[in-house]
Amino acid sequence: MRTAPRAFSAWLTLALVLVLGTLAFAQPITAETKQAVLDQLRKVVNERAYTASVDFNKLDQHLAKHQDAIDRAVDARAFSTAVNKALREFKISHFRLLTPLTATNRRSTERVGIGVAARKTDDGLVLQDIVEGGPAEHAGLRQGDLIIRIDSEPAVSTEPLAGAEGSTLLLTVRRADGDTTEDITVTRGKFQTRRPESLVTTAPGRAVMRIPTFSVGYDARAIESFFKQLKDQQVTLLVLDLRSNGGGRVTNLNHLLSFFLERDTDIGTNISRTLSRRYQEQTKGDPTDAVAIAKWTRANFRIRAQQQSRFTGRVAVLIDRNSASASEIAATALRELRTAPLVGTPSAGAVLVSTHLPLSQGWELQFPLSDYVSIKGVRLEAYKIQPDSTVTGPRSKDPAIDPCVIKAFELLASLPPEPARAPAAPSDPKPAAPEPAPTPADPATSRPEPATAP
Repeated sequence: MRTAPRAFSAWLTLALVLVLGTLAFAQPITAETKQAVLDQLRKVVNERAYTASVDFNKLDQHLAKHQDAIDRAVDARAFSTAVNKALREFKISHFRLLTPLTATNRRSTERVGIGVAARKTDDGLVLQDIVEGGPAEHAGLRQGDLIIRIDSEPAVSTEPLAGAEGSTLLLTVRRADGDTTEDITVTRGKFQTRRPESLVTTAPGRAVMRIPTFSVGYDARAIESFFKQLKDQQVTLLVLDLRSNGGGRVTNLNHLLSFFLERDTDIGTNISRTLSRRYQEQTKGDPTDAVAIAKWTRANFRIRAQQQSRFTGRVAVLIDRNSASASEIAATALRELRTAPLVGTPSAGAVLVSTHLPLSQGWELQFPLSDYVSIKGVRLEAYKIQPDSTVTGPRSKDPAIDPCVIKAFELLASLPPEPARAPAAPSDPKPAAPEPAPTPADPATSRPEPATAP
């Protein structure tokens, strides 16, 4: 997506619920600070935010709907919760207000908590992911478990999971199999949210590569070494595991795809506010129709590097409901351009290019800058990618017995070799010049929150 230097970092991420430590709830906030943050938020949204078919002029209307909660908020957590409820009225991803503590923590991979990603349901909190080596894993919690009660109270929120290092909580848990319920004591502690990439050879000529994030912790050197190993070991069938990968930096996404696609291969089109306005002026068309705009202009997201260890065998991609943003772009690109089968469950449907902008006193706003349409004309925001083969159930630590991996190799083995691809050529000329895509400045900035929660 890089076409010109920019002074911001572009992000394609979806954050799961992140429960911070108790300090997150102890940040007091004054009426003056709340007003300053809201004034800056309005200015940024009115001048810079863009998503196809979304009317950001309704911001004040949505804020007014939650004004009572905003006025009652006496700490940073309560204020951000109230404002974010208003922002969710737009029904788009990548749009949220971060407290000063959350903004600081998103740049770090260390947390204090129990180390889970949890999703609220009518019955409690279902554990979507467990941090390896974290307190929850040590206590015996597993992916798919349902927390029914926290310290004898109904589990209706993730907030009680947060707390000081060394403190304990009692969880009543219904196991993933649904047959047993037990009480488990967990001691909160420090853990690392970074999950390293991995490459496992499951059989001669077969391998599984797991990419847990495109954000903080994405290790380009490790990825490059993995693809060299694939080439040296003559691997011809590869399963790319993007489950629970919530996205990250555009540059990291481009880096990974460059090992599957030739340099200058068009991937898709970013639709910005400027491009939308230009489309309307020159064609009199609907400026909210992202797909029509993408057809009218030239693709502006393409592979930027030529890799010596480019993988030319067959590839399948694993996805789930936590595969979001950059992961969804990667899965769609490999499906459309490498005929890669997708295995797992439908993805998150959260694909917008966004940036983080500092506000007053350490507050931060993540907001969308552009929409995205794939090279074959699919707008991915609010579009849950459907797998070619649906396989449910938690991920196994051993790829050799993981149901999704097994199914993916079955599909790959049944496919004929890919036809040789001609070198990528520039897109056909179209009436308008492409809109420069938002580009990371590539400093050590971070994603919102990792796909984990203390």
